[in-house]
Amino acid sequence: MGHRTLLADERDDDYELYETQWGGDGFALAGTLRSGPGPGPPVPSRQCGVAASVREVATDHVDYLHHEAVYVVDADEVRCYRPLWFGLADDCERVETSRTVGNGVLMGRGTDEDGYVRGWFRGVKSTVADGVDRGVCTVPTAVAYLRSRVGAFAGPRSVVDGRPTG
Repeated sequence: MGHRTLLADERDDDYELYETQWGGDGFALAGTLRSGPGPGPPVPSRQCGVAASVREVATDHVDYLHHEAVYVVDADEVRCYRPLWFGLADDCERVETSRTVGNGVLMGRGTDEDGYVRGWFRGVKSTVADGVDRGVCTVPTAVAYLRSRVGAFAGPRSVVDGRPTG
């Protein structure tokens, strides 16, 4: 099984987007990607779009259910993000479907263990889903709570909101 990854490679006025089947697990591509101008990612990939900003990458191109990592390569650095999906369809009996694009956040990689972040998020999301199933809160309230908990947990990590604007 692959570990789908989205790469956003900065160009003159935008980001070229590439998708690859590998590199999402444990941020495996972090050591192979280089900032600055170049011919595109040094891994087998397919170009899948263009975005004007990192925020547009987060709102319009990241599939929060299927992408396991997002890398942003710009002139100065390579930034690694873990997509956190706010969809509750897999966790709630009351929720049948959830959008996978534009429904989550990108959390920047910290110095701590990535497995801890994933486990922490699964636990919080599971608890929120139980609240929805028991009628304690609505789905919008649950998602707002998830968003606030991620913001509080992130600390010094960068967080990019994937909510569409407008």
